[in-house]
Amino acid sequence: MVSDVRTDANRGKRIVLRVVGGAVLFAGLLMALLGLADFFGAMASDEVDAAPTKLWMVFAGLPLLVVGGWLLQAGYARAFTSFYAEETAPAVRTTAEALGVRSDAGPYCRQCGKRAATDARFCDGCGATLG
Repeated sequence: MVSDVRTDANRGKRIVLRVVGGAVLFAGLLMALLGLADFFGAMASDEVDAAPTKLWMVFAGLPLLVVGGWLLQAGYARAFTSFYAEETAPAVRTTAEALGVRSDAGPYCRQCGKRAATDARFCDGCGATLG
């Protein structure tokens, strides 16, 4: 029940990060493109005294691109890591088997939390029974 509430709260945060990140990224891209269009338009002009008037938009848009990208990364982090974990798990399992790493470790001790061997009756850390 508590994990469901936490998941719902995190889902809402992820949606906010995705929406705000997309909006900030779009605003930064629009500002940078408008500033660059004004700059190159002034440079291509035949007038001698033509100067770009919106070049400041490039310098304001670039940080917005970075912040929007960060917000989108935070919003999509769980989706990326879940996908990565699902894709790499078979390779990690195969590698562990090839190296001889055992994955059949025993239970955790209720007293100290240390993992015991599969056939152990007592904890190696505190001596409690593992019944």
